Amino acid sequence: MRTIKILLMILLSPCIGIARSNKQDLTCLTQAVYFEARGESYEGRLAVANVVMNRYNTGRYKSVCDVTAEKSQFSWWNNRRRKISEKAKWEEAFLISESVYYGLTKDNTNGATFFHEKKIRPRWSKKLTRVGVIGSHVFYSLAKL
Repeated sequence: MRTIKILLMILLSPCIGIARSNKQDLTCLTQAVYFEARGESYEGRLAVANVVMNRYNTGRYKSVCDVTAEKSQFSWWNNRRRKISEKAKWEEAFLISESVYYGLTKDNTNGATFFHEKKIRPRWSKKLTRVGVIGSHVFYSLAKL
């Protein structure tokens, strides 16, 4: 199933095109997917992309890059050695990001705007509504279900 979804995104990719104004935001979204979830399944990587876009769609941010660069929100952002060492994973992260950015995939997080790894329990999570678990991440929303 994952292979079919990735192939579909590859086929649709040239049709979508990338406007210059959106290229930077798409790069920021791809970085978030790659650095936060490259070891996750397709669904897990899709979920991370959806969280970033759900935050952006709240209207609190001017750009997707503003979401990913917000202080203390994404662990990879503070790591100065952000090297892309797995080209195939980067390309998959780009295709997933592109499909979410342009609204070609359904949100698989139930509107989540926060997530963390299952192995930790941050204090902030107690104030949010847990909306699901995908792979090694737990997802949350501000809204009550």
